[in-house]
Amino acid sequence: SHHDNMKLSRIIPTALLVLIAAPVFTGCADDVKTTWEKYADWRNTNEQWIQQQLARTDAQGRPLFTTYTPSYAPSSTIHYRFIGEQHPENLQPYYTSSATVNYTVRLYDGTLIDSAANFTSALNSASLIAGWSIAIQQMHVGDSIEAILPYNVAYGSTGRDGINPYSALRFNIRLVDLPAYETRP
Repeated sequence: SHHDNMKLSRIIPTALLVLIAAPVFTGCADDVKTTWEKYADWRNTNEQWIQQQLARTDAQGRPLFTTYTPSYAPSSTIHYRFIGEQHPENLQPYYTSSATVNYTVRLYDGTLIDSAANFTSALNSASLIAGWSIAIQQMHVGDSIEAILPYNVAYGSTGRDGINPYSALRFNIRLVDLPAYETRP
Protein backbone atom coordinates (compact mmCIF):
# COMPACT_ATOMS: atom_id res chain seq x y z
CA SER A 1 0.00 0.00 0.00
CA HIS A 2 0.96 3.63 -0.40
CA HIS A 3 1.05 4.12 3.39
CA ASP A 4 3.57 1.25 3.89
CA ASN A 5 5.80 2.64 1.12
CA MET A 6 5.83 6.05 2.89
CA LYS A 7 7.03 4.38 6.12
CA LEU A 8 9.78 2.51 4.26
CA SER A 9 10.93 5.68 2.50
CA ARG A 10 11.49 7.27 5.94
CA ILE A 11 13.05 4.20 7.59
CA ILE A 12 15.61 3.37 4.90
CA PRO A 13 17.45 6.76 4.91
CA THR A 14 17.48 6.75 8.74
CA ALA A 15 18.93 3.22 8.81
CA LEU A 16 21.59 4.17 6.26
CA LEU A 17 22.56 7.22 8.30
CA VAL A 18 22.98 5.05 11.43
CA LEU A 19 25.13 2.53 9.51
CA ILE A 20 27.35 5.27 8.10
CA ALA A 21 27.67 7.24 11.35
CA ALA A 22 28.17 4.29 13.75
CA PRO A 23 31.82 3.62 12.83
CA VAL A 24 32.65 7.33 13.19
CA PHE A 25 31.26 7.54 16.73
CA THR A 26 32.54 4.19 17.99
CA GLY A 27 36.02 4.87 16.58
CA CYS A 28 36.24 8.09 18.62
CA ALA A 29 34.98 6.48 21.83
CA ASP A 30 38.22 4.55 22.35
CA ASP A 31 40.23 7.78 22.23
CA VAL A 32 38.11 9.59 24.82
CA LYS A 33 38.33 7.50 27.99
CA THR A 34 37.25 9.01 31.25
CA THR A 35 39.78 9.28 34.06
CA TRP A 36 37.78 6.56 35.85
CA GLU A 37 38.24 4.21 32.88
CA LYS A 38 41.86 5.19 32.18
CA TYR A 39 42.92 4.44 35.78
CA ALA A 40 40.71 1.36 36.32
CA ASP A 41 43.63 -1.05 36.81
CA TRP A 42 45.46 1.38 39.11
CA ARG A 43 42.31 2.05 41.13
CA ASN A 44 41.57 -1.67 41.49
CA THR A 45 45.16 -2.45 42.53
CA ASN A 46 45.03 0.29 45.19
CA GLU A 47 41.70 -1.00 46.50
CA GLN A 48 43.03 -4.58 46.66
CA TRP A 49 46.06 -3.33 48.59
CA ILE A 50 43.80 -1.57 51.11
CA GLN A 51 41.77 -4.78 51.57
CA GLN A 52 45.01 -6.77 52.11
CA GLN A 53 46.12 -4.28 54.79
CA LEU A 54 42.74 -4.44 56.54
CA ALA A 55 42.96 -8.26 56.60
CA ARG A 56 46.26 -8.15 58.54
CA THR A 57 46.04 -9.26 62.18
CA ASP A 58 48.25 -9.24 65.26
CA ALA A 59 49.47 -12.37 67.08
CA GLN A 60 46.09 -12.69 68.84
CA GLY A 61 44.16 -12.53 65.55
CA ARG A 62 42.87 -8.98 66.09
CA PRO A 63 42.83 -6.62 63.09
CA LEU A 64 45.90 -4.38 62.98
CA PHE A 65 43.99 -1.43 61.56
CA THR A 66 41.13 0.49 63.11
CA THR A 67 38.63 1.88 60.64
CA TYR A 68 37.29 5.31 61.50
CA THR A 69 34.51 7.25 59.82
CA PRO A 70 33.82 10.68 61.31
CA SER A 71 30.16 11.40 61.98
CA TYR A 72 30.54 14.85 60.36
CA ALA A 73 31.86 13.35 57.10
CA PRO A 74 30.35 9.88 56.49
CA SER A 75 32.26 9.32 53.23
CA SER A 76 35.64 10.11 54.82
CA THR A 77 36.74 6.72 56.13
CA ILE A 78 40.39 6.22 57.10
CA HIS A 79 42.26 3.24 58.52
CA TYR A 80 45.03 3.54 61.11
CA ARG A 81 47.10 1.62 63.60
CA PHE A 82 49.27 2.79 66.43
CA ILE A 83 52.98 2.09 66.20
CA GLY A 84 54.85 1.90 69.49
CA GLU A 85 53.78 3.37 72.80
CA GLN A 86 50.51 5.27 73.04
CA HIS A 87 50.14 8.41 75.18
CA PRO A 88 46.43 8.73 76.10
CA GLU A 89 47.28 11.11 78.96
CA ASN A 90 48.70 13.69 76.50
CA LEU A 91 46.80 16.37 74.60
CA GLN A 92 44.70 15.38 71.58
CA PRO A 93 44.12 17.85 68.73
CA TYR A 94 40.84 19.39 67.66
CA TYR A 95 39.91 20.10 64.05
CA THR A 96 40.91 23.73 64.69
CA SER A 97 44.32 22.84 66.22
CA SER A 98 47.69 23.36 64.67
CA ALA A 99 49.84 20.27 64.86
CA THR A 100 53.56 19.67 64.51
CA VAL A 101 54.34 16.26 63.04
CA ASN A 102 57.06 14.13 61.53
CA TYR A 103 55.76 12.16 58.56
CA THR A 104 56.48 10.10 55.50
CA VAL A 105 53.92 9.34 52.81
CA ARG A 106 54.15 6.54 50.29
CA LEU A 107 52.06 5.02 47.54
CA TYR A 108 50.70 1.51 48.07
CA ASP A 109 53.77 0.02 46.36
CA GLY A 110 56.20 1.76 48.74
CA THR A 111 57.16 4.65 46.44
CA LEU A 112 58.15 7.59 48.67
CA ILE A 113 56.10 10.69 47.86
CA ASP A 114 57.12 13.10 50.63
CA SER A 115 58.52 13.34 54.13
CA ALA A 116 59.10 16.10 56.65
CA ALA A 117 60.28 16.65 60.20
CA ASN A 118 58.61 19.19 62.47
CA PHE A 119 56.01 20.15 59.87
CA THR A 120 53.40 22.45 61.43
CA SER A 121 49.99 23.21 59.96
CA ALA A 122 46.45 23.95 61.05
CA LEU A 123 44.42 20.75 60.69
CA ASN A 124 41.54 22.68 59.11
CA SER A 125 43.76 24.20 56.42
CA ALA A 126 42.21 23.97 52.96
CA SER A 127 45.62 22.94 51.59
CA LEU A 128 45.62 19.64 53.53
CA ILE A 129 43.95 16.46 52.34
CA ALA A 130 40.92 15.46 54.42
CA GLY A 131 42.29 12.11 55.57
CA TRP A 132 45.38 13.77 57.06
CA SER A 133 43.33 15.94 59.42
CA ILE A 134 41.07 13.05 60.37
CA ALA A 135 44.03 10.75 61.13
CA ILE A 136 45.86 13.28 63.30
CA GLN A 137 42.73 13.91 65.37
CA GLN A 138 42.88 10.24 66.45
CA MET A 139 46.30 10.80 68.05
CA HIS A 140 47.74 12.21 71.27
CA VAL A 141 51.06 14.09 71.45
CA GLY A 142 53.83 11.49 71.30
CA ASP A 143 51.78 8.89 69.41
CA SER A 144 52.89 7.40 66.10
CA ILE A 145 50.50 5.85 63.60
CA GLU A 146 50.44 4.25 60.21
CA ALA A 147 47.42 5.59 58.35
CA ILE A 148 45.92 4.29 55.12
CA LEU A 149 43.95 6.90 53.24
CA PRO A 150 41.69 5.81 50.37
CA TYR A 151 41.80 8.08 47.32
CA ASN A 152 38.60 9.94 48.23
CA VAL A 153 40.26 11.37 51.37
CA ALA A 154 43.64 11.81 49.63
CA TYR A 155 44.11 13.43 46.20
CA GLY A 156 40.88 12.06 44.75
CA SER A 157 40.19 11.55 41.08
CA THR A 158 42.66 14.22 39.95
CA GLY A 159 45.89 13.18 41.63
CA ARG A 160 48.75 15.62 42.11
CA ASP A 161 52.45 16.06 41.28
CA GLY A 162 53.42 12.48 40.46
CA ILE A 163 50.49 10.95 42.34
CA ASN A 164 48.08 9.20 39.99
CA PRO A 165 44.35 9.77 40.29
CA TYR A 166 42.69 7.22 42.61
CA SER A 167 45.87 6.63 44.66
CA ALA A 168 45.64 5.28 48.19
CA LEU A 169 48.30 6.77 50.46
CA ARG A 170 50.17 5.25 53.38
CA PHE A 171 51.32 7.76 55.98
CA ASN A 172 53.59 7.21 58.95
CA ILE A 173 52.93 10.12 61.31
CA ARG A 174 54.32 11.06 64.72
CA LEU A 175 52.45 13.83 66.54
CA VAL A 176 55.27 15.91 68.02
CA ASP A 177 53.42 18.92 69.48
CA LEU A 178 50.27 21.01 69.50
CA PRO A 179 51.63 24.56 69.56
CA ALA A 180 49.26 27.21 70.94
CA TYR A 181 46.87 24.48 72.03
CA GLU A 182 43.34 25.80 72.45
CA THR A 183 40.88 24.60 75.06
CA ARG A 184 37.21 24.11 74.44
CA PRO A 185 35.02 26.91 75.86
